[in-house]
Amino acid sequence: MSALLDITALRTEFATRAGPVLPVNGVSLSVQVGETLALVGESGCGKSVTALSILRLLPRRIGRITGGSIRLQGVEGDLITLPKAQMRHVRGGAVGMIFQEPATCLNPLLTVGEQVAEPLRIHRRLSHGAAAREAVGTLASVGLPGDDHQAGRYAHELSGGMRQRAMIAVALACRPRLLIADEPTTALDVTIQAQIIELLRTLQRELGMGMLFITHNFALVADLAHRMAVMYAGRIVEHGPVAEVFARPRHPYTHGLLACMPRLGQAHRLRAGNQMLPTIAGTVPQLGALPVGCSFAPRCALVTEACRQATPPLVEVSAEHAVRCLRWIEL
Repeated sequence: MSALLDITALRTEFATRAGPVLPVNGVSLSVQVGETLALVGESGCGKSVTALSILRLLPRRIGRITGGSIRLQGVEGDLITLPKAQMRHVRGGAVGMIFQEPATCLNPLLTVGEQVAEPLRIHRRLSHGAAAREAVGTLASVGLPGDDHQAGRYAHELSGGMRQRAMIAVALACRPRLLIADEPTTALDVTIQAQIIELLRTLQRELGMGMLFITHNFALVADLAHRMAVMYAGRIVEHGPVAEVFARPRHPYTHGLLACMPRLGQAHRLRAGNQMLPTIAGTVPQLGALPVGCSFAPRCALVTEACRQATPPLVEVSAEHAVRCLRWIEL
């Protein structure tokens, strides 16, 4: 059976004063029906640009897709070349997206009920009255009390957790087959974060949708995702089943990210030894000044001269596990 979402060799280019850069450089990913794929990595690695590329929501005049293909089950043709009118039916209809910061994505001039009702009128062609009633039920399904009072509130009247739930309601109003969740728990306290994750898990099970879950939080990956893809400087450097990658990370970058995770009882041991949490030396390189060869080479403890000569290919470690590293077997 074909994948729900199939991205092949995607290249996204941004025009800058210093010349074109590639925040997404040859990315290939797939999401199956009912599956959660986690896309992880530090800020600036290209995760959000990948998500925006899927829905062709790149910044006007400076962002464009220059290669690859994006296929969505049930949609004829490549999303990259799909006519604008058809693409509008994909956004919010077949594919829903939870953006990183709901405070800036929710329209401050419209009530949350109106914003949930809008995709229902556009994609399901409901009347204003029917869409308003459906919006109340959708808000109730994401944990906001199902009455007209909540639907009549504006974004500034809601707490951070309630705004996030409203954003989820907008994304799920038309029961999409695919949900893209771009760091949906950023800036939320751990209690609200746990509630949002449980809500997403429940809704995914009820709707049977696939989910692309973008995050830098490995604890959330372990709790929610089936497979994971690690992104660095615009490329996928490792992907595979979550349990396998956690148990045997094969890329030095993945290994470093996992080592940085706080663990129960670790604080006491670190204080006793006068130590700090492990870190990865250096920072993600600027896209306009990527090093020759492996982009992670300047930060890698296993780097050799061969690593600096050419970009390593993505090689199979097992049937479902692949890595972009020349020295993966040593990890």
